[in-house]
Amino acid sequence: MYSPAEVARRYVETGKSKAALPVGRMLLLGMLAGAFIALAGGSATFAVSYGGRLAGAAVFPAGLAMVLLAGSELFTGNCLLVIPLLERQLTWGRMLRSWGVVYLANVLGAGLVAALTVAAGTFDGVYESVVATAAAKAGLPFLTALLRGVLCNFLVCIAVWMSLAAQSVPGKLAAMYLPIFTFVLCGFEHSVANMFYLPAGILAAGRYGVAAEGLGWASMWTGNLLPVTLGNILGGCLVGVAGVSAKGAASMSILEDIRAFVPGCEQEQRDREAMLRFLAVHEDAFLRTNLTAHMTASAWVLSRDRRRVVMVYHNLYRSWSWTGGHADGGRDLLAVAMREVTEETGLRRLAPVTEGIFSLECLTVDGHEKRGEYVPSHIHMNVTYLLAAEDDALREKPDENSGVAWFTPEEALAASTEPWMVQRVYRKLADRAAAYMKT
Repeated sequence: MYSPAEVARRYVETGKSKAALPVGRMLLLGMLAGAFIALAGGSATFAVSYGGRLAGAAVFPAGLAMVLLAGSELFTGNCLLVIPLLERQLTWGRMLRSWGVVYLANVLGAGLVAALTVAAGTFDGVYESVVATAAAKAGLPFLTALLRGVLCNFLVCIAVWMSLAAQSVPGKLAAMYLPIFTFVLCGFEHSVANMFYLPAGILAAGRYGVAAEGLGWASMWTGNLLPVTLGNILGGCLVGVAGVSAKGAASMSILEDIRAFVPGCEQEQRDREAMLRFLAVHEDAFLRTNLTAHMTASAWVLSRDRRRVVMVYHNLYRSWSWTGGHADGGRDLLAVAMREVTEETGLRRLAPVTEGIFSLECLTVDGHEKRGEYVPSHIHMNVTYLLAAEDDALREKPDENSGVAWFTPEEALAASTEPWMVQRVYRKLADRAAAYMKT
């Protein structure tokens, strides 16, 4: 699972990509999202009619599931574009362009489904409920609709946020389900869902000859979509601001951790000073696009019985080594280190043995070819954490390593063919970790 800071960092890039989509593709993906939400709304209509609001709330999350997994563009979720905006990675013009195009596309997609379902006689048995729902929505007081819109999209964006934290399809579905269930159960207002409910009610009233005072195309906008849309923007932006705060807090946290770290040798003292100087002047220190140096995180991982450590045979260095990898914008370096352990070894149940940074070092990396491109020589500003695994099963990651195994500390030192790493890093880690191991 990605930490909140990592989710925010990853959404900066995701948001930039969303805003950069060509208008034609944005329209198509937006229409799909509107259709997905409308189809879920239609299903929820039957669920409510036959099983009550609880049944409707249980069914409606299918809409966001389709949006997230089928790769479409939903206006309410895209309110999170405020994250790259606040990070100065997106302009106001780009964000508003995306919001406007996607909103229009959502109207078209949801409205088309409303027209098709009514024309097909889909609601023949529940048309009175369809009309009553639309009339109730169009008749809401402005402030009520606005506040329900705020609450709704706060939950929708939390659902999107939680799904982004998950790394598997089942995890994403489970993460987004309850927030969406909650907003439907509470009767909050979702602008894109209402792009279906209101036209469907208006069209059904005409088809079946049902009188609906106050329900019309003008009241659809003035009585509902305008205040609900404004509320949705406010609710989504609240989540976005919280996300940026989480990202900033993580950035401050790692700086504080490095400052608080007590060097155990001259190497760590000098490297700590170099790191702090580098971080003070390089905003891109956590990105590998900084070709001079960038932050990385590693782990010295103890086995469940506390007698062995895990090592991987690294394809690049052609040696047995620890696990670790690039921050790639993430400020939560403990989470980065744990993620790299899982990716490189298959170990999932991990926990820190000590609080804070266990070791730090500046490591030189020679120029090399990676995926057909030359990577110039640079420095890894590395922090290391002492972790313990609660599982033992290992697996290789073929694109990075060709072996994963448990070693006693002395076996690990003997297995490595990098003299400098053995003398300056692995020996230090083995000696320091001995207090937490069993003989």
